[in-house]
Amino acid sequence: MIINKPRDAASLILFKEIDNKIHFLMGRRPAKQKFMPNIFVFPGGAVEVEDSTVEYSKDFTKLNLLAVSHNCSVKKARSLGLAAIRETYEETGLLVGQPNSSFINSQPIGWNMFVKKKIKPRLDILNYIARAVTPKEQTKRFNARFFLCDAQFCHGTIEKNDELLNIDWYPIEKIIKKLKLAQVTQLVVRRAENFLENHSDKISNLTIPTYSRRKGERVIRYKVFDKKIINHLT
Repeated sequence: MIINKPRDAASLILFKEIDNKIHFLMGRRPAKQKFMPNIFVFPGGAVEVEDSTVEYSKDFTKLNLLAVSHNCSVKKARSLGLAAIRETYEETGLLVGQPNSSFINSQPIGWNMFVKKKIKPRLDILNYIARAVTPKEQTKRFNARFFLCDAQFCHGTIEKNDELLNIDWYPIEKIIKKLKLAQVTQLVVRRAENFLENHSDKISNLTIPTYSRRKGERVIRYKVFDKKIINHLT
């Protein structure tokens, strides 16, 4: 059996509080999609080569950069965060970043709206919370990273499109009990909920779960990243 290498991908979990309850922005993949049809997901997709050339206003926190770059280069780590922001715009119409910011150089076509609206992406507002690797037996595979971001950094309004349907802000319990989800998405939802309940700006380490499958069984591996070992990052 030929095993395809998973493609690097990223998803953005936007959250906000409505009626004292945390809501996440999600949408349903169209039935015609070969990968996870009719399943509710967070906006996201594969990293493009051009993502590595995009200007951003602020970098990841050192702890987040350490964690994201564990399985890749620092350059690719930044591309992952930028891909999550770009895909969120493409699938929801929302631009995430710093307003009233001009770009110094010309940017890739996929970032034209950011340039037009003068919204420069920010990586420091993204919190890396989980990774998921598609099982080897599937032909379309992704090495996906999940980032959490406060919706206060969003600009624009949600726009309907053919990539994600029923885009809306959903409370966590409705997501778990009512929406059609992949098992890994359920795990990521609970992980995001736990992070929001327990996160502190003064944390000295970050624990990242990686979700995968082996012989049909769910496997979760954890990696702890500590601020004490961030000096080598550039």
